[in-house]
Amino acid sequence: MKAKIVTILLLVFAVGVFLGGCCCKKAVKEEAPPPPPSPKVEEKVVALESVYFNFDKATLTQEAQTILTRNIQVLKENPKVVVSIQGNTSAIGTEKYNQKLSERRAKAVEEFLIKGGIAPDRLSKIGYGKTKLEMPEPNPKIIESAAAKTNRRVDFKIIGQ
Repeated sequence: MKAKIVTILLLVFAVGVFLGGCCCKKAVKEEAPPPPPSPKVEEKVVALESVYFNFDKATLTQEAQTILTRNIQVLKENPKVVVSIQGNTSAIGTEKYNQKLSERRAKAVEEFLIKGGIAPDRLSKIGYGKTKLEMPEPNPKIIESAAAKTNRRVDFKIIGQ
């Protein structure tokens, strides 16, 4: 009889553990609710498109003028943005010649932006010549390679907001 009672108690205990865990009451730790989210100050991301030039030229193509017109609109919508206009060239040519060409390209872009209504004090310009190639040019003598075309550009860097 005693054996039956022990067996039944063990069976009840086993079923209890299986169905609901230990018969002891577990301590439940209540966690504080998370703090409310702090108000975010959204910083607007300003992006300006690069413009590209024909070989050995500092004159703006029609496509470059279209891109610069869009950039002017972005700058007008963000009147506190200050940019660096960065002229570049492909790898062909001497360092001295490419330096001057990159400076002429940056100047052409600067003049277009100013004529479009952007204050000169929001702009600075620099020429990098062939020192900052976007793509390596394995054979610089191929003046119309994809790499050379990519490197003949003016980029914009936001330097103040």
